[in-house]
Amino acid sequence: MMAACAPPTSAPLEPPLAGCYPSMPPGNRGLSYTGTPDVKSNVTVHAATDNTCTGGVEPGTEKATLVVASNRAEAVAKCLDLWGLGYDSTYVTLFRSWAWDLGPSAWAC
Repeated sequence: MMAACAPPTSAPLEPPLAGCYPSMPPGNRGLSYTGTPDVKSNVTVHAATDNTCTGGVEPGTEKATLVVASNRAEAVAKCLDLWGLGYDSTYVTLFRSWAWDLGPSAWAC
């Protein structure tokens, strides 16, 4: 008798590590990440333009949030859960699209 076939499981999504992330290309703003995904305002975009995590918060980025998702639809759903129905999901994109490479599953709200 053959053993039951188990469906393949995908590896869990890995959130990025907490820390300071320089932007690409160099000479832009650094980004600090708390290390806790899927919570409001867990990212700080710094005002200094020397690619460090100094200089306070860049105005207009106070609500920057990182969610971990396997695709954009999942990221949008998480952003809406966090920020409510009035949230404009137009800007949900991978952080690496905005100059910071925090990995393939790190999405910006």
